[in-house]
Amino acid sequence: MEKQAQDSIATCSGDFGPFENMGQNINSFRGFSDPRAQINSTLNSWWGVAKKYGVTDKENKYVGHLYTFANMVFAETTKLGCAYKICGKAMSITCLYNAIGYYDDTPMWETGKACTKGTDCTTHPNSACDAGLCVYDCTVEASAIRYSKKCLFKHSAKTERKGLNENLYKSGGIKFDKASQLWWDELKEFGVGQANILTPQLWTRPKKPIGHYTQMAWEKSYKLGCAVEHCPSFTLGVCHYGPGGNIIGQPIYTVGKPCTRDSDCPGSYTCSVAEGLCNVV
Repeated sequence: MEKQAQDSIATCSGDFGPFENMGQNINSFRGFSDPRAQINSTLNSWWGVAKKYGVTDKENKYVGHLYTFANMVFAETTKLGCAYKICGKAMSITCLYNAIGYYDDTPMWETGKACTKGTDCTTHPNSACDAGLCVYDCTVEASAIRYSKKCLFKHSAKTERKGLNENLYKSGGIKFDKASQLWWDELKEFGVGQANILTPQLWTRPKKPIGHYTQMAWEKSYKLGCAVEHCPSFTLGVCHYGPGGNIIGQPIYTVGKPCTRDSDCPGSYTCSVAEGLCNVV
């Protein structure tokens, strides 16, 4: 979707793309001085229409002046891709969403009561309440950005990222859509054993790295922040996780019953039999 977003603004025309069944937010500018500040301002303005106009419908239904906010907040959206393009003195910024949030008389989201215990979770079999839901954290992101700007493909000192762990990726190109997949694929390639515990033997196996995957999957790490820095001779990707995981002798996550077929997974999710996990699709 990011590639689609990039292609759609290749000429900075400011026109909406011909995307079926996808929402799109787009803004174009001339005479800007700071691209990063312009991007932040644009995202804040899209979100800020809710603060400006309010969401007054008791069922959170969409109304016209909430267009950009609706695309960002729509409950059925599970994927997005964003891009910006500079064409001389012009600049375009766009985001695509895999569901349309601006249908009239349609709730943008349903308001429910937050769970407090496992028995509150009844939508899917074997659901459980866990307050440690993963969130993208701007403070953690700032830590990743600070280190990425050093353009060093080696792990930072723990004193530079107190309480955080780190995954790194280096590429000669500029596309980083494969980084997280390569980290996650360590599970499929090397495995962690049925006990699902990060043992010393697992951690020190020669030529079978597993630490990128285990940190991504670490149950008690619930904050994430990443950065990409274009260095003189390579591009560096950095993700920081907190509280840091990969603690020897501890379980990677609480083990549940693995899926063996798509019907074991909720909704439109599919089963990765090799991993025993449900994929979001």
